[in-house]
Amino acid sequence: MGFVKMNDYGLIYAGDNDKPLTWMDAIVKGKPVTPRKGMPVEVQALWYNAISFAIEKAEENNDGEFIKQWAHYLDVIKSSFISRFWSDKGYLADYSSTKEVYWDITPNQIIAAALPYSMLSDEQKEAVVKTVKRQLLTPRGLRTLSPGHPEYQPHYQGNQFDRDRALHKGTAWPWLLEFYVKAITSIHGTEALDEVLELYHSFEDDMTNHGVGTIAEIYDGDPPHDARGAISFAPSVGALLQIRIIIQELLVKKQS
Repeated sequence: MGFVKMNDYGLIYAGDNDKPLTWMDAIVKGKPVTPRKGMPVEVQALWYNAISFAIEKAEENNDGEFIKQWAHYLDVIKSSFISRFWSDKGYLADYSSTKEVYWDITPNQIIAAALPYSMLSDEQKEAVVKTVKRQLLTPRGLRTLSPGHPEYQPHYQGNQFDRDRALHKGTAWPWLLEFYVKAITSIHGTEALDEVLELYHSFEDDMTNHGVGTIAEIYDGDPPHDARGAISFAPSVGALLQIRIIIQELLVKKQS
């Protein structure tokens, strides 16, 4: 059985060779395609955010006992995270085991740059965004793996095994665009509006192709980025709705 725990460095460790323990959960012949056993980057970012939010609420409610118990972990988690996941490569590692760090360029790092309580400096966020934009951004979502990687799969097609192998090895997912947009707007504010509008409106032509009036689950990583998977997918639609809210907020700020 797999297990999840906080290790001595304040980071969340999850381990099982036979079970995918993150959203990258495709299985081929009983084995995870992307097992990511150890410490996944987005899990650490979400963990840090959860504690930060809880401490903020504890401060509002004068819960000194909770603050005393948890506040010191923030510095521990941040220090451990930066030392393990950041380097002069200019992007974040995808995950780390107890002995090795895995530097595949994946979109999971954008979550760490997008969340409201970030362990990254503005310069580090900018570097992550640049890497993601250069290697992973498409008009239909973020690729799950850089095209420069030898395991990159440009098309989600073939039999079930072939499709599952490609699902998180290059296939583009629209739901990840919400985090990309939040990351670039947290850095550039209203200056990011044009790019956000372009991403948002890029789906208009697609809404009459795969599923009328809606957004598909996934798209090929390579052009022309054909729609694949479910013809309508709630996380894809939800991401565009969130981006629309961000656009409206940016327009108000720009006019004020």
